[in-house]
Amino acid sequence: MTMSNEEIVRDYCQAANKNKQIKILADLNCCTPGEIRQVLFEQGVSGIAAPKRIRHRAADIAATPLADVQPEPPSQTSVYDQIEAIIAALPENMTEAARMDAGKLLQRLFVDYLDKRLKLRGDQS
Repeated sequence: MTMSNEEIVRDYCQAANKNKQIKILADLNCCTPGEIRQVLFEQGVSGIAAPKRIRHRAADIAATPLADVQPEPPSQTSVYDQIEAIIAALPENMTEAARMDAGKLLQRLFVDYLDKRLKLRGDQS
């Protein structure tokens, strides 16, 4: 998952429509609603029962964690093209909270990319 358990709980608790927020959180984290419900249950969120069975997304969707991806040096505009492609794929009828979550996710992706490209973290080669 791209969001921490605390972020998932916070976004869920602040949502006006909690059922829709579970789906939004699942989409943002490339997982299933059952996995989000499991996180909420484990974190002690009231009103959430433990899922009886959790279906996992297909392995081809998110087989490699973002931190393990070693991108090739991009052309000058490719990062921006990728960000625009992600934005274009977002549904038009997203709530403001979902747009904020998507924006935060894109920010984290871009920060991770810059950290790797500029070798800002000491543990990277």
